[in-house]
Amino acid sequence: MARYIHLGLGVALLAHLSIGAAFADAEECPLDRITFVDSQTGKAFAAMRVAVQYGYDCENGYQESDRPLKDKTECRGPFGETIIEGLLGARTAYAVSTVADALPCCVWYSYSDLASIPYIHEPKWLAPAEVPTAVLENKWFTIGPPNSPYDPDTGPMGGGEFVAKICRPKN
Repeated sequence: MARYIHLGLGVALLAHLSIGAAFADAEECPLDRITFVDSQTGKAFAAMRVAVQYGYDCENGYQESDRPLKDKTECRGPFGETIIEGLLGARTAYAVSTVADALPCCVWYSYSDLASIPYIHEPKWLAPAEVPTAVLENKWFTIGPPNSPYDPDTGPMGGGEFVAKICRPKN
């Protein structure tokens, strides 16, 4: 079963076969191997590693996790943050997707350094086998653009629309 997380506007995509079937012909790629390209400027953000701070609304209560849950059959989510560290040109940058259990559900912000992200505390970077996948060329996996009523992103990728374009090979 494919693993999906939401990375853009709209409702969070979860690991369900019905959603997976909708993307059957689309190329999936682990988030830590995607190069996102701004459609207007051509700037590229090459993801290098991923961390998550998720919460799941489960039948037996709310569960927090710094790893994607393997069995989510009794849970809704994930809700929370997906943190992507990568290179924007020659500089390190961070793209953070937040998915809330509310409407509007989702927003992206970018940062120049990890210490400036106010709600992230010492992320635990995922091993390559744990990294969620994204569908290339899909608006759900686009960093930006601004999502009203949220404040605009003023970070290094602010104002851009970075689309998941390239799946780099494993190292």
